[in-house]
Amino acid sequence: DGGSVTQVKFFPREAGTSFTLKIWKGSDASTLLYEQPLTGLTFDDWNTVALDTPVELDVNEELWVGFYVVTGGYPAGCDNYVGSPNTDLITLDGVVWEHLAGYGLNYSWNLEAYVDNAKGETTALTVVDHATYSGNGTFAVGNLPTSPNAVDATAGAKEFLGYNVYRDGEQINEDVVIETTYLDVLDASVYHCYEVTAVYSYCGESAFSNEDCVQPGVGVEEMDNSVVVYPNPANDFVTVKASSNIRTIEITNYMGQVVNSIKAVEYTQHTINTTDLSAGIYFVEVETTVGIEKVRIVISK
Repeated sequence: DGGSVTQVKFFPREAGTSFTLKIWKGSDASTLLYEQPLTGLTFDDWNTVALDTPVELDVNEELWVGFYVVTGGYPAGCDNYVGSPNTDLITLDGVVWEHLAGYGLNYSWNLEAYVDNAKGETTALTVVDHATYSGNGTFAVGNLPTSPNAVDATAGAKEFLGYNVYRDGEQINEDVVIETTYLDVLDASVYHCYEVTAVYSYCGESAFSNEDCVQPGVGVEEMDNSVVVYPNPANDFVTVKASSNIRTIEITNYMGQVVNSIKAVEYTQHTINTTDLSAGIYFVEVETTVGIEKVRIVISK
């Protein structure tokens, strides 16, 4: 109470991309408090940005710190998801906030905020196990006495939730897998490697398991009426293959904008040039004679 946000530290990645620092307050970042266009950034490295005008804290409101950016790829640095629900938020329309995990991206943004207290001392906002108020406007880390009937409040939150399955380094399951088997529909002629992680409600995702690879044509069955898109991740081209004739193919970006559309294919296989697409996540919607399927792909440059 009585402090102000004076600096923000983050990790810009795409050289030439414009960033605008923003700070909000309230539920779902309902009130914009501050914005500052950023120039002279060092890309692929940590940048500490001093606010032109410090933003005073309101201890009765939520505080949101982030940035606005227009990009087609991966604009900022992140780490593996740390388990906190407030570390992977993103909005594509400036209104509705979503989680990166909803797009199969299990990461937390590299973001730090700094606060000057009433005495002008700079303190990073960090998580402490126990904190006691000393009465002079600062916080001190201390060991609180244990209650005679204390219980571990986090014990129930450390439960095992299930697994995530990765093919060629990309997560392929939308929901956490509860069973110890997973059916993946793919092209039997393409070589694929798999890894698995365990997911816990408190400490997040485990390290990767050993890698196991599938030899082309060995132990792989193509399902009837299935659609596969490969390679994935891709660079200059992708091939769409179906078990029945393809009528149309439509590629959209993560904002739902159509970036490529092919009509009247009438073959079971079609190759698309993706050289002009920026790095990022795309969705390939394929209409065949038996129905419509959508496949998520990653374009890497």
